[in-house]
Amino acid sequence: MLHARTVAIEDRIHRLTTAEYERMVDSGALEGLHVELLDGLIVDQPDMSPQGEVHHAAIHRLMMLCAPRIDLLRVQAPLAVGDGWVPEPDVALAPLPAPGTGHPSTALLVAEVAVSSLTLDRTKARAYSRAGVPRYWIVDLPGGRVIEHTRPGPDGYASIVERTASDVLETGVDGIPATSAGALLGPPA
Repeated sequence: MLHARTVAIEDRIHRLTTAEYERMVDSGALEGLHVELLDGLIVDQPDMSPQGEVHHAAIHRLMMLCAPRIDLLRVQAPLAVGDGWVPEPDVALAPLPAPGTGHPSTALLVAEVAVSSLTLDRTKARAYSRAGVPRYWIVDLPGGRVIEHTRPGPDGYASIVERTASDVLETGVDGIPATSAGALLGPPA
């Protein structure tokens, strides 16, 4: 008698490498889709239409903070932070790679604005840490806090601190001053 062996779908998922994903992007197969590659999976970016203005205003505040280093500023642009990881953070400060060499593989600072994407943004922390990103901020608008990740290592960030409006955030980037979490969160609703 034959016995059926149960195989979980997770055992059959093919996770894409960064090279496979980039070939798909280059071929136009993902044109018109707002997606990221996270842990080898193509993930839809959250639809921001209902909260669009709040999200865009927070990105604008981050851009203004980072404006003194416009040479490093990347807005919703890919970072190839590890094989199978090509997130597109809301704001990053990263040196541009030489032409034709792909996306930056690390950054000096990465910030994500979470309106409805907090769980997804938390998932990215380990990849940013492994890539040596010294500071990762999640601007959690509904929570009224900035979750600051520092001291990166291979197993994640050694320090994760929730900052409220009056707390100071150091950028760690020459030419960009410290700011308050409240300046990034914006006026209370």
